[in-house]
Amino acid sequence: MSGITIFTATYNRAYSLPLLYKSLLEQENKLFEWILIDDGSTDETSTLIETWIKTTTAFPIRAFYLQHGGKQRAINFAVQKALFPFFFIVDSDDLLTPDAITKALTWCGGIADTPFLAGVSGVKGAINGGYRSAPPKIDGDYVDLSNLERKSYNLDGDMAEIYKTEILKLYPFPVWPGETFTPESVVWDKIALDGYQLRWYRDIIYLCDYLDDGLTKGGYRLYLDNLMGCAMAQNMKAQTSSFFLHKISSVIEMDIACCLKKEYGFLSTSWSPLLSYCLLPFAWLKAQHRKRRLSLHI
Repeated sequence: MSGITIFTATYNRAYSLPLLYKSLLEQENKLFEWILIDDGSTDETSTLIETWIKTTTAFPIRAFYLQHGGKQRAINFAVQKALFPFFFIVDSDDLLTPDAITKALTWCGGIADTPFLAGVSGVKGAINGGYRSAPPKIDGDYVDLSNLERKSYNLDGDMAEIYKTEILKLYPFPVWPGETFTPESVVWDKIALDGYQLRWYRDIIYLCDYLDDGLTKGGYRLYLDNLMGCAMAQNMKAQTSSFFLHKISSVIEMDIACCLKKEYGFLSTSWSPLLSYCLLPFAWLKAQHRKRRLSLHI
């Protein structure tokens, strides 16, 4: 069965979801399903969703209501529920261009039988028009690259990745008890390390402007609330970096997060436990400085 599962996790976004819903209604090709995970919202989100489920005939909508656990837990849950072979994460404050699914289905059809290609990607543009950053450096229609090779092609910003569902089932997001966020790079880079590539296109198919209450603008509050998710991301950066000094910097940041969280056992599972423990005294001092600077009570 061909098609795309569009997945959206939402938390108190009743004010922005209708714009995304409208953009899905306006799709030229409606060979997709929309899975919504309401991550414990306390606003009118559930009322909106249930109304759409009852009245929408253009495409199927399925909703699941979970206790607040964050986007990555919601992704893990939705991947297991997906009916279609490709999985497209679309955030609750964003939109798709009218031709997004048309293009995506064509792209996905071109890689369906290519084992080393884990998915395809278009580009995220600004809602008011144009690229959000420098245009991709792609000669021709597309380029096949791993997630670790994208920077030199101006593909290092947020992209509109669509992964094979079967691949995502093999690579669930690691989550930490009591935290609600793990950077997506932890999984995307792991997939790349295992030899998979994506087919990257220059076309804008996804529109976004980051909201003040979104993950991207969360800043230090997001970091402090999800120290071990950030530690996992730094551990992956240490593993994938080509430069030893960058590896050192990432290991120090991982150690600082573990010190602030008092989760020293994580160091034994890191990319280089020996390096992690050697740098721990220095990281501990930096963690104390960070606590004083931010007036933290951790």
